[in-house]
Amino acid sequence: MPRGVRWAALVLVPALAVPLGGAPPVGASEAVTIQMHNFRYCPAAQAGCFVEDQAYAAVPTTGEPVASTYNPVALIDVEAGAQVVFRYEDGPAGLADPLTCDSFAGGPVGIDLGISQLRCPGHSVVLAAAGPGGVRQSLGFLPQGGRGQTIAWNVPADLAPGTVIPFFCDVGDGVHHRVGMTGALRVAS
Repeated sequence: MPRGVRWAALVLVPALAVPLGGAPPVGASEAVTIQMHNFRYCPAAQAGCFVEDQAYAAVPTTGEPVASTYNPVALIDVEAGAQVVFRYEDGPAGLADPLTCDSFAGGPVGIDLGISQLRCPGHSVVLAAAGPGGVRQSLGFLPQGGRGQTIAWNVPADLAPGTVIPFFCDVGDGVHHRVGMTGALRVAS
């Protein structure tokens, strides 16, 4: 079912939000690939990331999740011990993708509106301190124009089912997580 359809189901039938949310779990022997696209994170099998892929509302100054704001549709289920690969999938802006990191100043299209906050040097992946271990951890940065580049990370094998691992992009002094570039993994049972 397309993401937009599930989001509509979430809005129209809130009681069904949890069963419809999240991607199917990925086994520990399989890698799950998450794309960074349109200032969001989402499963790579999806045809781009959309507004409903924002996993949580972030505290503007830290990127940490605001309490009780997880979006069940955006949670990505993985098994404990699985490898997660974050892949940069932004490219030049076009009619289908008018708002990509690469469309801002310095990218192939080179839109410069004279506002430094609109510049996009690339995307990062930072594990929030609200996740297991309680420590903020940067997993890496992928520069603008780096389509196809990846960052790999392994989910700790000892995490209990249901554990949520929030992450966000901290590029641009927090502009990216403030506009919704947040994601979350959920350890499957």
